Amino acid sequence: MNKILESLYDDPGYTITELANIMKMSRKSISNNIKKIKDLGIIERVGNNKKGYWKIKR
Repeated sequence: MNKILESLYDDPGYTITELANIMKMSRKSISNNIKKIKDLGIIERVGNNKKGYWKIKR
């Protein structure tokens, strides 16, 4: 999860597919980790999936 957060600090516009390619993980794994991070209240998605970005709340 830390690598995902570090990547989102670098570029909050990353999509799940881009994160999966960067980290050499499956989209499902990234998606599950993003859901956990969202459930913890650390990040939220602003905008839509295509043109939105990830807002890091803390």
